[in-house]
Amino acid sequence: MNSKKNEKPFQTDLWEKWLESYFLDPFTSILDQTQFRVELYDSETEVIIEAMLPQHLSSQIDVNLDVSSVVIKVNSSKNPKERILSFPFHINSQKVEATFSNEILEIVISKIHQVKQINRNIPLI
Repeated sequence: MNSKKNEKPFQTDLWEKWLESYFLDPFTSILDQTQFRVELYDSETEVIIEAMLPQHLSSQIDVNLDVSSVVIKVNSSKNPKERILSFPFHINSQKVEATFSNEILEIVISKIHQVKQINRNIPLI
């Protein structure tokens, strides 16, 4: 009997439980106030992260992935900041794009499309 591994990175139940705990976690609010505000959006095909980064330039922002985390770093000489969003599943093999416009960093993680890279830097487009 052939058995295929079902490697769906976005398991609905696990994802919904994680979202609920993320939004109810008081530490999330503290990070929004002390580091920078982050909003999460979910659709059928994507997870969207929006980070509000007023008074920063795209050249000061780094977005990196590891196995199950997105790391957003703001390299400012006056006030460097870092925010790590850890997910309950592997995201490093998902297609990820990042844009910075009007002081908002938008990171789009595809739930459908995968790539063959791991632990990578995501260029801003």
